Amino acid sequence: MKLISLLTTLLISTFVFSQVENDTLSVTGNNLFSKNNSEKIDTFTFDINGLTPKVLIIDIEGLSKNDLLTKAIAWAKEKYGNFEEAVQIKDKNKKIAIRGFADNALCFGVKPDYKCEGLSYNLVLTIQNGKYRFKPTRLSYNTSANKRTWVNLNKSAFHESSTTLKKGHDNVPSQIEALFNNLNKSLQNYLNDKMQEDEW
Repeated sequence: MKLISLLTTLLISTFVFSQVENDTLSVTGNNLFSKNNSEKIDTFTFDINGLTPKVLIIDIEGLSKNDLLTKAIAWAKEKYGNFEEAVQIKDKNKKIAIRGFADNALCFGVKPDYKCEGLSYNLVLTIQNGKYRFKPTRLSYNTSANKRTWVNLNKSAFHESSTTLKKGHDNVPSQIEALFNNLNKSLQNYLNDKMQEDEW
C-alpha cells in the first residue's frame, strides 16, 4: 500500500512539474514573438554605442526591384540638386551611394562657444524586390577652423557614460537621429506615394 501511495505521489509530482515546465517553455517561446521582439525597427537611435541599428530594412509592398530603383533614383534627383555629384548607381543597379549635406544640423557647446555645424553624410541604399536597406556609412562636420571631424557611428564620443552626455552635447544624439530618420522617412514616403512633409 505504501509502495502504491509512493508511486502515485511520484507520478503526480512528475506530471505537475512537467506541466509547469511546459507552461514556462511555452511562455518563453511566445516571448520570442511578442510585439517588442517581432516588431520591425524602422528608426535609428544614437547612444553611447553609436547608431543603432546599423541598417534599416524597410518593406515596400507591391514594387519590384526595378520599380523601387527607378523611384529611389527619382527621389534622389528631387532631393539632391547636384545629383550627378551626390549620387552613384552601382553594383549592377542594385545599390545607390549618396553623399549629402545638412546645414546647421549639429548644435553643441556652452555659451559663448555654442555653435551649429553642417553635417556631411554618406549612406548606401540597397534595393531588392519589395524592400530596401538604408545604411548610413559616414558622418562628419567641419569645425570653425575648417577642420573635418568624423563622427564615430559605432561608439559615441559625445557621451561620458551610458547615461551621461558631455557638457553642452545634450541635443547631439537627437540631432543625429533626426538627420537619418528624416531622410529615411522622406524616401519611404516617396516610395509609398505619400505626401511629403516639410523637412528640416
